[in-house]
Amino acid sequence: EGGFGIDPPVWPTVAIVVPVYNEGNHVLQTAASFEALDYPRDRLQVVFIDDLSTDDTFEHLTTVTKTYPWMKVIQNEKNVGKRIGIKNAVLKTHSDLIMSVDSDVIVDKSALRILVRHLYSTGVDAAGGCVFVSNADTNWLTRMQAVKYWIGYQFLKNVENAFSHIMCLSGCLTIYRRAALLAVDSDVEKRSFLGDEVKYGEDRFLTRKLVERGYKTRLCFEAKCFTKAPANFSGYVSQQLRWRRS
Repeated sequence: EGGFGIDPPVWPTVAIVVPVYNEGNHVLQTAASFEALDYPRDRLQVVFIDDLSTDDTFEHLTTVTKTYPWMKVIQNEKNVGKRIGIKNAVLKTHSDLIMSVDSDVIVDKSALRILVRHLYSTGVDAAGGCVFVSNADTNWLTRMQAVKYWIGYQFLKNVENAFSHIMCLSGCLTIYRRAALLAVDSDVEKRSFLGDEVKYGEDRFLTRKLVERGYKTRLCFEAKCFTKAPANFSGYVSQQLRWRRS
């Protein structure tokens, strides 16, 4: 199964927090991957936070709670963005660890167990997993992105890992100690640039705030998750512009 170190004497409680906005039926696959996780069920909870989706996402989330009654869905009163959604969910849960997962991601069944091991064996405060492209075989564009992801994780993040200071832990799959998230709670309360509220680049912002306060962040190469890459050029450009803003 791989992973870093040995099992902790008692598996800590984990809340998986999933911010959702206009994901449609993708949430069904994400939920199914949580159901398959190799982790003690009595130590695990799942919370989906719907940020007032304007499509049929909430209907699919209702299906999730009927199919898997142990999972919860919260709907925000207004659109607040990903980071505030996660922040609010953290304050409503009482688990030892918080795992952030994007709503279009499939988590490998051993990923959570491996991340918890990594966290406790290294003593760091947050650890991210590796993201792989699930639709790499679709066309040349998705193949190119698969290579780009691989280089980004295996080479660029490896350098940062040597110092236990990964500067951007992806929302796709990252586990945090509760105390670390609460320490930066006020930092993520309000973000603005030249007077305008900012909702993008939230993964990078949160990681930077953790590092600024002296918390250690690492990447765990054995913990895997899978995401779909844009298969057409307009989708790819839109994604990259969103990322570059951050």
